[in-house]
Amino acid sequence: MADAVSTQVLKDHASAWAVKLTNISDGTGESNVVKISANTLVASNGDSSTQRLSITKLFWNVSAANTRVNLLWRGTTNTLITTLSGTGYWNLVGEGSMPLTNNAGAGANGDILLSTAGFTSGCAYTIIMEGKKSTGYTSRETTDDGISP
Repeated sequence: MADAVSTQVLKDHASAWAVKLTNISDGTGESNVVKISANTLVASNGDSSTQRLSITKLFWNVSAANTRVNLLWRGTTNTLITTLSGTGYWNLVGEGSMPLTNNAGAGANGDILLSTAGFTSGCAYTIIMEGKKSTGYTSRETTDDGISP
């Protein structure tokens, strides 16, 4: 058996993206699972070595005590973005805020990975992430649905 997971793309256009991630665990958990594959997003230039994303907003609900979700930038050595537990919201574009920008270094390809910790049967999470496409994407001359006018 395996955790029941889903990824729903909420937005994907030339300069921005958003996804909703869910999991209802059977106790298996997730380990370094690719949740956002940078080279499959609209306007990818196809060169994974240049693709970088930033996270501008995060909403999360991790359902059980003593459980957490780690978000990571993929690289030769994956780099921790943040650890989520409980319920919360970050708006990282307001005054005094700064987006979470990919700094994975060697081998970075823009992907965002997810790992769970402490998940037993019945534990769950819902995460909504929104961000910008920093580098590695072509034309910014598209409509919000990613289709050239």
